[in-house]
Amino acid sequence: MIADLEKSLLDFLYLNPRYISVEDFESIRPNPSVLFQIKWDLMNDYLKGFGNKALEKRTEGLKKYIDYVRN
Repeated sequence: MIADLEKSLLDFLYLNPRYISVEDFESIRPNPSVLFQIKWDLMNDYLKGFGNKALEKRTEGLKKYIDYVRN
């Protein structure tokens, strides 16, 4: 089985707590076309399963990065 995009991103953020800000995400230059495909309803469902406030904060940083890239 292959994890979907949303679960993979949350796993990455869980294992890499240093990625919080727009600048942090910009340093690894993720592919915007992939990030634009995120299904946020599914991402939020997975996020609830983690029950981790720090992970929620990192996910908010990812959202801010995506908004930054779109503009």
